[in-house]
Amino acid sequence: MNNKLMVVFIALFYAAVSTGQSPPESSTDSKFITQLTGSGPWILLAYYEDKADVLALKPFYDLWKLDKKNQSVLLQVNHQADFQELLKRGFKVKLHQELMAQQEQLKQASRQGIKAIDNFPCYRTVDETFVDMNDMVVNYPDLVTLVDIGDSWHKTQPGGDPGYDMQVVKITNQNINAVDKPILYAMGSIHSREYPPAELVSRFAEHLLSEYGQDADVTWLVDYHEIHLLLQGNPDGRVISESESSASQRKNYNANHCPGGSGFSQQGVDMNRNFLFQWNAGTGSSGDDCSEVFRGLSAASEPETLAINNYIQTLFPDQRPDDLVTPAPLDKPGVYLDIHNVAELTLFPFGYSNSAGQAPNHDQLQTLARKMSFFTGYTPEQSNASLGGADGASDDNAYGTLGVAAFTIELGESGFYSTCASFENTIWPDNLPSLIYAAKAARRPYELASGPDVINLPTNPIQVATGGSLNITGTATDLQFNNSNGAEATQNITAVNAYLDIPSWLPGASATALSAADGTFDSMSEDFTGNIDVSGLAEGRYTLFLEATDAAGDVGVPAAVFIDVVNPANLATINGTVRDLTNNNPIAMAQVTYDG
Repeated sequence: MNNKLMVVFIALFYAAVSTGQSPPESSTDSKFITQLTGSGPWILLAYYEDKADVLALKPFYDLWKLDKKNQSVLLQVNHQADFQELLKRGFKVKLHQELMAQQEQLKQASRQGIKAIDNFPCYRTVDETFVDMNDMVVNYPDLVTLVDIGDSWHKTQPGGDPGYDMQVVKITNQNINAVDKPILYAMGSIHSREYPPAELVSRFAEHLLSEYGQDADVTWLVDYHEIHLLLQGNPDGRVISESESSASQRKNYNANHCPGGSGFSQQGVDMNRNFLFQWNAGTGSSGDDCSEVFRGLSAASEPETLAINNYIQTLFPDQRPDDLVTPAPLDKPGVYLDIHNVAELTLFPFGYSNSAGQAPNHDQLQTLARKMSFFTGYTPEQSNASLGGADGASDDNAYGTLGVAAFTIELGESGFYSTCASFENTIWPDNLPSLIYAAKAARRPYELASGPDVINLPTNPIQVATGGSLNITGTATDLQFNNSNGAEATQNITAVNAYLDIPSWLPGASATALSAADGTFDSMSEDFTGNIDVSGLAEGRYTLFLEATDAAGDVGVPAAVFIDVVNPANLATINGTVRDLTNNNPIAMAQVTYDG
């Protein structure tokens, strides 16, 4: 071959790194209790017989998660009187041993002058997040734009705390000027004590950027879609929670409300009760400014809430009236995600009251929730199903005012301060494919989620010589739904089509029909195969898009694989053994790079 070959060998070594504290074996290994010892707050499991008794607690208690199977609710109490009230109401109560142990570790660290966030190295601080956002722009100037959508409460006040910009990371290939690129909007930690959501959204941004050009699905998403990510949805409140030894600060930090409040009585406004749609028109919010669910003095009274609301109005066209009965059109583009922590749920509108009926697009929202929950294992359900209503909530507002497919994702694994082991081993790997799917579906979420998925494609680029053809194999399946809360309708696969370098929705796209590997498309999961002619392509990298169709006529989201067309004259094979210079032993793995 004519090209000069430069080979660099890099030995790879691995080291085990601790990612967090190991939890005790059992989180509920305790007996029912009738009194509390020590100082609060206390994290409890309260067992119920009638769910209505749980909903009656919402205005007064900090409810975290409902376990329907075991008929218990996870909650935090800060005062002995609150505990005694639970007993009077007929609840049987246990201490949650794992979370109490975690809280005690944080208290010990706090006594030693160590900030709570320092015990969670996987979660970056607000200030670290802003540094990393600036780095994204520097490192990926053609893919990243930072959008200042408004100010935190502190920044709107003269003097005192400087506050923060409400800063969105907008990710798209700015050199591809496609008209009306579909949009995924996601934000994390508008409840500031919930550490994992902000980190999840931050890592998603970093994944999209680092994998651009390496991962075919990520690359086409960044080329043809827009992803808008508000990494820190409540920066003022988050700064407070970063130094707390218990999961306390939930609201923003508006000092005009419950000034000096701490613990269960904390200052600020609950941003997830402050949005426009059905504000103060249902259940689950409070007019008491020291309540954890204080709704504010008026809808969108908080600068953070107003900034978010105004921004999404620029992203998603308004395609439904603000009533309770008119559906959005089925071809409505866009997906909106508000990411929280602890309950392990995928929630969708309506949820503004305990008795809120189904949204006009209920079936379509439910289908997409079941699809996203396939990857996470979270229960897909209407927002008011488990812990009752929440008027003025973010997801209801996005859907109710604009018609966009909107969801609240409740992450899981232990408490609000999920351990780093939980985040690294479960939350992050489970939610990444769910976020990728949501971004794919953003083109037509009410329709695409019903369609089958293409999986089991080659993970590495397919290499083919100029003038030749390639064989592609994979699997089409209509079974990737979470059916833990009702079963989604599924159908047989009827077709799989491939599109070379131009996705199906753009002018000039040409479909190549692929075949069932067993000869007939007649089941809900089908292996497929087919030959793709690339004889007219010059050397270079191309993208092959694949889409499956089911018997209902529903087409699913695309999946993609890279194809590298190469000149056979420039192909060569290198082989040999790489040895350690100190002892001449073979090295197990090496990386080979060359200059073209």
